[in-house]
Amino acid sequence: MLYQYTIYPIECIYKVLYLFFAEALDHYGLALIALSLLTSVIIRPFMKWAAKLQKEEKRLQDIMKPQIDAIKSKSTGAEQYQQIQRMYQRYGYHPVMAIRSAVGVMLQIPFLMAAFYMLSRLPEIQGVTWGFVKDLGKPDALLSGYNVFPFLMTVVNLLGAYTTSGFSKRDRLQAVVIAGLFLVLLYTAPSALLVYWTCNNFWTLLGNLEDIIIKKCNINIPDVWVKGRPVNKLINEMPDALYIFLALAVTVC
Repeated sequence: MLYQYTIYPIECIYKVLYLFFAEALDHYGLALIALSLLTSVIIRPFMKWAAKLQKEEKRLQDIMKPQIDAIKSKSTGAEQYQQIQRMYQRYGYHPVMAIRSAVGVMLQIPFLMAAFYMLSRLPEIQGVTWGFVKDLGKPDALLSGYNVFPFLMTVVNLLGAYTTSGFSKRDRLQAVVIAGLFLVLLYTAPSALLVYWTCNNFWTLLGNLEDIIIKKCNINIPDVWVKGRPVNKLINEMPDALYIFLALAVTVC
């Protein structure tokens, strides 16, 4: 039932969009890239919201960690537990809130699962050749029967994590674990899914590299002004709820 009400609607939308792109571009491989690009645009507001949660979690952890270390060095047992709980109450924090650091990945899981089910069951891509890939509906088996795309996906995932500004060592370690998990889970996935998911993470990597280049080269991008205010500032001031509403509206349309 959970699948029917969460993943299945996205899967149906994906199927319609993918077949539309395939017909418009006259190519099932290029349609995968177009679908991944559209997905990245749609979930961008969600990822922006997730980034805010991650930033807030990191800020609180940086404040609380020295205090927790001091409490642990001076007390043990029930007294230590009570002191830590009082500190949590002072900051309005609960350990469960640590899950905020993984919200970005969690938001992408439904889209990955929808793409997995859609591409695994799609008869149109079975036997379709694209470049070096003999069959988009099967694992690539490019290197003497071994799959190459899963490792390429993992490299892109890791580069995306290590180029993300503000990531702590803990965040990067978490990204390595998740990338390894995806490598194991998707090693035998259809080539089409690996192309789609790798492209998704590639767009993120390009965005990270763009930010790095702009900062290092001190490039000033001119602002676009609307009614006497820069558009970037207007976008940053938009409520999270409005971002999510717009993303859902675009998805439904």
